[in-house]
Amino acid sequence: MNKFLAYLKTQTFRKNLIIAILSLALFLLFIFFSLRYYTRHGEGIPVPKLKGLSVEEAVEQLNARD
Repeated sequence: MNKFLAYLKTQTFRKNLIIAILSLALFLLFIFFSLRYYTRHGEGIPVPKLKGLSVEEAVEQLNARD
């Protein structure tokens, strides 16, 4: 256990830990900003109201509007 604690205090461990944290932060930032383009945030498709229609009527309306 003492060897492990001594290793945690070394310069090599700190350097690797900082690199790992920075890599994770950069990866998360990349994912966060790229999701805006991947999900096309802000764009929408109008959908007609289908509540109360039978399945056949709803399918007809949806097919008529593509």
